[in-house]
Amino acid sequence: IRDAIYENFGENSLVQSGIDIVLATTTHGAYKIDSDPREYYSRFRIMHAGEGSTFCTNAVFIDYFKSIGWDCSLLSDFEMTLMLWKKLAVNCVINPLTAIHGVKNGELLNCQFRYLGRSLDYVMNHILEEVSAVAMIDIESQFFECTPKSSGNCTDITLMKSASQQLSLPVLKYFVTDVMSKTADNVSSMLQDVRSERVTEVRLLNGYVVDSGFNKYNVECPWNKHLCEAVEALHPLSEM
Repeated sequence: IRDAIYENFGENSLVQSGIDIVLATTTHGAYKIDSDPREYYSRFRIMHAGEGSTFCTNAVFIDYFKSIGWDCSLLSDFEMTLMLWKKLAVNCVINPLTAIHGVKNGELLNCQFRYLGRSLDYVMNHILEEVSAVAMIDIESQFFECTPKSSGNCTDITLMKSASQQLSLPVLKYFVTDVMSKTADNVSSMLQDVRSERVTEVRLLNGYVVDSGFNKYNVECPWNKHLCEAVEALHPLSEM
């Protein structure tokens, strides 16, 4: 989203206008429900579905939301990038698979689950291997001008080890499976969109991995590309 804002409005013009865009993410749950416009100002309302925590790279943002009672934590740009890649990994697995099969999150854990004749473990491995590969290259390009081995910088080496560990296949699989279990009764946003015949966000999730991998780093991501195509076959194509 931040990249899209910069692209459409121009990073320099935003800076000159005194507008600072910072990264934030939350684990709060929410969804839209229809409402009577005669009773409310809008035709829909936002239902807060679950308590969570909020993370941001800006101390002013954190202090403000702490003042109103929110659970907030300040992260470095590096920590935020790791967290966003992990959240993207979750969404790249849960959202498209639940949308394609029309099931709740927890139903993916059913031992009878099959996608293209393959088990969940097999499918997750291939999706997450692609996410992990693109994420690691992306992080290295963002935060390190040269590889830790050539720089000899202890801080760089420590950070890269942290990234390699947190974005490794076993850690990502555990993280994704844990989310499936904890949100077992949830209907993913992508499945809700498919059921409502709305354009989904699959191109911003799996599609982001595909485009970043191929256009930036020359890395092919066939499993994520296939999931984009499979989900888009279920809903009207965007006019964008």
